[in-house]
Amino acid sequence: MSSAQAPCGRGLMLVHVKLVGLFKTGRFVQQDIICRDGTKIEELIERLELPLQHLGIILLNGLHTSSETVLKPKDSVVLMPFVDGG
Repeated sequence: MSSAQAPCGRGLMLVHVKLVGLFKTGRFVQQDIICRDGTKIEELIERLELPLQHLGIILLNGLHTSSETVLKPKDSVVLMPFVDGG
């Protein structure tokens, strides 16, 4: 059983994370991740080693939010980089 699929004990929670664009390169597209209760989105971003200078949009359960938001069990997070073009 992988750590992402391990049952959550006290003090742990499972959140669903979707990476978009360059963030998924060398990582994953969608994955359930175990986090400690009280984890902020910014801590999740750091844990995934995402380049902050490219972070554009954060969606939590389909709504825009900030990296300061504290996650709750079964939350769904989408992390999108800035879109570049012209």
